[in-house]
Amino acid sequence: MIGRQNLISARKRSRSTKGRTKSDRPKAKEEKSATFASEEEYSKSQGFQLDPKLRKAIESYAMNEATTYFESLAHKVVDVSARRPYDLECVKGKSKLHVEVKGMQSKGESVFLTAGEVGFAVKHASEMALFILHSVQIDSSGNVGGGVKEIQIPWIVIDEDLAALSYKYQVRRR
Repeated sequence: MIGRQNLISARKRSRSTKGRTKSDRPKAKEEKSATFASEEEYSKSQGFQLDPKLRKAIESYAMNEATTYFESLAHKVVDVSARRPYDLECVKGKSKLHVEVKGMQSKGESVFLTAGEVGFAVKHASEMALFILHSVQIDSSGNVGGGVKEIQIPWIVIDEDLAALSYKYQVRRR
């Protein structure tokens, strides 16, 4: 099961601090160091663009770049992002490629995926591609441009490369 090991590891890491002594708890200096480490990690990952207009502009720009790329390889490209757990369907002859597109301003060392995206990618690994457009620039007028393309074909999702970021907890009422 995808993510099961990550789920188990995350549960182990998130165990309560109950029963720990004061000396076992992180010191302020260690917490500050962890904050800087997480900020550095954030600059490498996809991150969250808070401005919805800029987020949409980056997504659209990445989709256009991916479409242009696959069309240059003689694929017929269709945007299926509104109804499928991937973004583009690329057909060339009898072969079909399902493409997940990610666009970001950061260095693109990690991206956020939904459970649906991961599940589909695992089931269709030989037909999957991951198109990442990272280091995208936005000028003072909000124009989007540049970026570095990174394409993985086939895109094989490896369980150890996944990290659980959140869980839904069903509260039981007594």
